[in-house]
Amino acid sequence: MALKTWVKVWLFFLNAVLFAAFAFTPDPLALATLASLPVTFVLLMVFALRMGGLNRLIGIGHLIPWLPLLGYLDLRLVSDIAGPRIDPVSEPALFAWALVLGASLGYLPRTRCMGRRALAAWRALCARHNRSASRGL
Repeated sequence: MALKTWVKVWLFFLNAVLFAAFAFTPDPLALATLASLPVTFVLLMVFALRMGGLNRLIGIGHLIPWLPLLGYLDLRLVSDIAGPRIDPVSEPALFAWALVLGASLGYLPRTRCMGRRALAAWRALCARHNRSASRGL
């Protein structure tokens, strides 16, 4: 599956946002974001090698580390339940980065990337199962 130009641009932007977490260490959100990177990388490699390249199932490799990260980000933006609330007045740069991180990972209603990934992964998993079942595997 060849990557389209807009996907390459999106990946570059997303990685820039994720690696920007280095600028906000030792904040727990930055550390959680940095911790999600190797997990995502390993899962993507496993799926790519297991499936023989890129396909829609690779979306699962994003869902596993990013859904908990988004939940943690949500809690940090609205409450003190999961750690100190990210305050836009006292920490404007961290707050702006947190919003961009959330938008990049799935907040934007227009992109809905997490929902799309989940749906695409589910469809690919069902299709793979149906192909295996039809071959008697």
